[in-house]
Amino acid sequence: MTNIRTFYVKLTNTKNFLIGMGVMLGVIWWILESVMHVFVFKSGGFVSELFPADPMETWMRSVILVLLIGFGVFVQFVFNQKTRAEAEKENLINELQASIAEIKILQGMIPICANCKKIRDDKGFWQHLEKYIQDRSEAEFSHGICPDCTEELYPGVLNKLQGNPNI
Repeated sequence: MTNIRTFYVKLTNTKNFLIGMGVMLGVIWWILESVMHVFVFKSGGFVSELFPADPMETWMRSVILVLLIGFGVFVQFVFNQKTRAEAEKENLINELQASIAEIKILQGMIPICANCKKIRDDKGFWQHLEKYIQDRSEAEFSHGICPDCTEELYPGVLNKLQGNPNI
């Protein structure tokens, strides 16, 4: 009895548990079929029924045994596919949650100075626009100067730059 229990424990801990169950069901069915022949049909001894001399009986039992094992293989395949799909789904959910956690969105009313364009934060301090946005998002700034401001700050420079292709 201990050997059967040890075998069962090892079998249930394996990756192909359902295939093993198909084999066990097939063997149990073969034995029950032999017992039924002995007690119901009273056709002979247990050992002679366990290994029948009739080739058609052996063939029928073999086909059913193979079908039970095949069913175990099929169910194990479906179970493995489902397990893989669930693991992949869990990974995708974790990646999506991590991505969502990284997203920062500026929203709502933002008080901004009409003159210098500084923004008042939640604590009442005024910050430069660039600093305010960088602290609350993943945005980075690079500075340049637009044509209107270039003309206002540096009159005539824009015309010189447009006329000289080497600059």
